[in-house]
Amino acid sequence: MIIFQNTSLTVYQSVLYQTNSSIISLEQSVILVDPTWLPSEIQKIKHYIATEQANKELYIFFTHSDYDHILAYNAFPNATTIASKAFVERTDQEKILEQIKKFDDEYYIQRPYPITYPSIDIVIDQPTQRITIDNVQLHFYKAAGHTSCGLFLVLPEQGVWIAGDYLSDIEFPFIYDSLEAYKDSMHTAHYLSEKYDIKLLIPGHGRPCYNNEEIKKRIYESEAYLNDLTEVKEGDLSKNTEKWTNRYPFPKGLVKSHLDNWKLIHHHSSSS
Repeated sequence: MIIFQNTSLTVYQSVLYQTNSSIISLEQSVILVDPTWLPSEIQKIKHYIATEQANKELYIFFTHSDYDHILAYNAFPNATTIASKAFVERTDQEKILEQIKKFDDEYYIQRPYPITYPSIDIVIDQPTQRITIDNVQLHFYKAAGHTSCGLFLVLPEQGVWIAGDYLSDIEFPFIYDSLEAYKDSMHTAHYLSEKYDIKLLIPGHGRPCYNNEEIKKRIYESEAYLNDLTEVKEGDLSKNTEKWTNRYPFPKGLVKSHLDNWKLIHHHSSSS
């Protein structure tokens, strides 16, 4: 369903994990970000682009390589794709594709297109990089920690920040890459919140932010979680898990992620 819309931006949200897909409308082009989940939802996005954005050149920006963010790649075969160099260079691409196939098999989902890892046309290979589409600047910033290949995207003229799987209001940080990289991304988040006049932040999951005060609150909440997770001892883990999962509306779904985060951080610390 559409959860936000103005003259230049439409945000669709899936019923699964409240995952957001954004459509940025420019004069002669349209930029689609992370189209996902169910075939019927992807079809609605395709229909919207075909009817409301007809005859425009289509770009797809993948914020990162998690399987739920790339599974609709082949639904848009004529799109020009954008992602990070680390996205392109992932050595576990087959593992990611297996996650898509496992999900579809588990729920008996048939997709009308093949499942392949995205081939990227425009590769963002610098920690900070700008490109221009339709005379509109797109500012990309490295955002690792959740995955190694993440990017933030800021459109300064529109005051829009697309954050990928960061700064959600329905989940704490999920760390699949590293704690230090995640902390670096939060430093970048502080920088972006000060540098730009952000009127709308779109996370990968959950509700968008409409003001800088709320954005800063989400940054501080993420940092508080990372710091607390670093300090908690194994004997206090059960209580700590309850503390953090109960902050969010779907606590039972977050237990495993919290424990996985703790194991990743503390196993790395003990082995280094």
